[in-house]
Amino acid sequence: MGDDAGGLEYEKDGSWIHVPPMEGSLVVNVGSTIQALTNKKLVTARHRVWKPKGRNRHSFAFFYNIGGEKWIEPLPKFAEEIGEAPKYKGFFYKELLQARLKKERNPLTLREEVLDLDQFAIPVEDYN
Repeated sequence: MGDDAGGLEYEKDGSWIHVPPMEGSLVVNVGSTIQALTNKKLVTARHRVWKPKGRNRHSFAFFYNIGGEKWIEPLPKFAEEIGEAPKYKGFFYKELLQARLKKERNPLTLREEVLDLDQFAIPVEDYN
């Protein structure tokens, strides 16, 4: 639930967009796994939070991760059942974690590049 302190922003087309606080709202950030499962119907958003001047702001994060041996691929209801080709090849969750760790350890990697699914993306020319 949000309060009236505000401070949440998300990135769209290279610009940061303020998310106005709404009473009774719940903000859910979709992660990479959901992006892959929904065949990019729901997309991971780059976001940031800042503390408004003269206000206290508290955020509580909850992360739920599946086991490393779980197979991830676009679910049929988001791909073949609606006539769309998968945008990601299947992978084990631990492969995504290993790819992130490798990027995080590379000193030339920018933070915004760490959480992507690029290595599992199927090139557009290979759709269908």
